[in-house]
Amino acid sequence: MRLTVRQRFGAGIALLLIGLVLSADYLCDEPLRRWLVKEGNRRLTGYTVVLPNVDFSPSTLRLELDGLQIFQQRHPERAVASGHQIVISVEWRSLLRGRVVADVSIWRPDVFIDSVQLAAEDADNIAFADRGWQRLLELYPLKINAVRIAEGSLTYQDSRSKRRLELSGIELAAANIRHVDAGDQYPSPVQMTSRVFGGGRLEITGHADFLRRPHPALYAVTEIQGAPLDAFGSLVDDYRLRLSGGSLNARGQLEIRPGAYIANLQYVSLEALNVDFVATPPTPEIQRAQQAVVRAAKAADRSATLRIRAQVLRISGTLGYREPGPQGFRLFLADSDLALTNFSNQSWQGDSRLTASGRFMGSGKTRVRGVLRSGHQRGQGVPDFALDLSVVGTDLPALNGLLRAHGRLDVSDGTFSLYSQLYARNGQLYGYVKPLFTDVDVLGPEDKGDSPFQKLYEGIVEQISKLLKNRSTDEVATVTALSGNLNDPNVSAWQIVGNLLRNALVEAILPGFDHERGGKPPSVPSK
Repeated sequence: MRLTVRQRFGAGIALLLIGLVLSADYLCDEPLRRWLVKEGNRRLTGYTVVLPNVDFSPSTLRLELDGLQIFQQRHPERAVASGHQIVISVEWRSLLRGRVVADVSIWRPDVFIDSVQLAAEDADNIAFADRGWQRLLELYPLKINAVRIAEGSLTYQDSRSKRRLELSGIELAAANIRHVDAGDQYPSPVQMTSRVFGGGRLEITGHADFLRRPHPALYAVTEIQGAPLDAFGSLVDDYRLRLSGGSLNARGQLEIRPGAYIANLQYVSLEALNVDFVATPPTPEIQRAQQAVVRAAKAADRSATLRIRAQVLRISGTLGYREPGPQGFRLFLADSDLALTNFSNQSWQGDSRLTASGRFMGSGKTRVRGVLRSGHQRGQGVPDFALDLSVVGTDLPALNGLLRAHGRLDVSDGTFSLYSQLYARNGQLYGYVKPLFTDVDVLGPEDKGDSPFQKLYEGIVEQISKLLKNRSTDEVATVTALSGNLNDPNVSAWQIVGNLLRNALVEAILPGFDHERGGKPPSVPSK
């Protein structure tokens, strides 16, 4: 087929126009890339933008950013944020409604933060809202109405232990950000899924108002299933905790809006947890961190804008207490099942109830019952509570580590039981600890290869033990009264209770062979 002169001229003009458009497209990419980098660095405070490649289509207003990276200026060793590919284009569906807005697709974004970077962030005293992240999103002339993220990741790394907490495989979709479609107070649907710590799953489904001032608002149902807790591992070592195993499951509603932060959790479950508290002296840094946590917890309890409620909080596994060193020992509660119901920082939510069971040292049948009332009911900064504890039939030789460390003796037979009642009122703690020892058999000199002084000591202890035994029941019993002030601003009420119980247990658990500690225990008052 032969083309006429007019057809050939028209085709030439078309090819020329296409060539000019392609040339303009290509020639504007590099100036645009330099402008985006310059403007991004101008708008961000404390961070640097690196952008290797830009592809812009003037005809469709489509902008593609490849290899975007953002570095913290004080610690530029690794990018804090990066995106393999970001595509911004006109949202054609909204264009049919007469609204010229854009949607953003981000493939394989990665946010990486370590503890050193966080410390630098805190040290410069610049608020997050003043760092320019929102202004960075406004570089594109069209308002963003939809965001989609595929295969994203969010990682926190502890600089010393190199242990990581990671959300991976993040898939997120948010629409109607500019309120193109009419809606209620949360007009923008939001959905997100991700893997949690490599083995669990997180799902968030809800609605948001991204235009709310002074910050966006969100209402969502959140669910976490099977998140492995040993991911925290050495991250909690500095807080004198040793954690292994366990998984987190939780479900609840979260609402964040100006003037209100609300978490209503149907359940939080820590399953198959193995954790020890290690009684080592805290460093000054840990003491400051613990005091900050206590102050934050007390501020949350007094806050009118922060409302937290957990309908059921359950912990199962093994809970332990350990004193390290040559004379160290470990106390633990095996097969523990702890449930706290209706826990809240708001007094109008009513009482919280505590139940717990387990086997102390693997043998002693343990039961705990308690009630917790918010201190707001009495105008106090600490809660009122009442607690009943019983431990029955513990194999006494299992406590030889404690007996050696604090009493320099061993037993070869016997059982240990303990009963305790505690209550708090107006910031003061009252109660008692009463241990019972049955059929105690202290190892005699013929059973030990120690020095003559040690043998003499154990012989004396054995004789005193016999003197204190109830002739009809063959039991040894002592009572230790407890009292304390719970209003220390730098220590939580539960820390004080735990320290008092530990000290009382150490003092009274030695077949106390000091009958001067006896006395009638106080009665726990009713509500």
